[in-house]
Amino acid sequence: RVKPSDRANLRDVRLRALRTDAASFGSTYKREAAFPDQVWAGRAARGSAGDGMATLLALRDDDPVGIVTAIRDGAQRDLFHVFEMWIAPDARREGVGRALLREIEARVAPCAGASVQLSVTNAAAAAHRLYETAGYRPDGDAAASSHTPGLVEVSLLKRLHGVGSD
Repeated sequence: RVKPSDRANLRDVRLRALRTDAASFGSTYKREAAFPDQVWAGRAARGSAGDGMATLLALRDDDPVGIVTAIRDGAQRDLFHVFEMWIAPDARREGVGRALLREIEARVAPCAGASVQLSVTNAAAAAHRLYETAGYRPDGDAAASSHTPGLVEVSLLKRLHGVGSD
């Protein structure tokens, strides 16, 4: 889990994700590269404590090679949304994505999290396979991407431990 002091690592990995896989996110490199240091410090602080949000970094030595964030739904308190899931290209197919998903789910479950939801574009076949093998299933929601014409964002849901889990 990130620490408040991880703002530089958080900024680095998020900007690499946006630069490398721009179509996979609801933001842009240009937008987030302009964020002042206070924004990154705030993200690190919020992701480091409490049970409503958690951000995890995967590190290889001291280099961040992956990120995932889970945020509790405002209306449905037992639902968490996964955002910012990304693995550096040179760390893919090494189990880093699966490990981040397992760890974020392990942090959500004791916080009364019964389900985890995320979205993946129809162009991200490898990510879709990762989520399916981790137990995520289409929940019936899909929408055109708000930032990349031609892409469809497919919503996937996983029920956690004993609550209708697969």
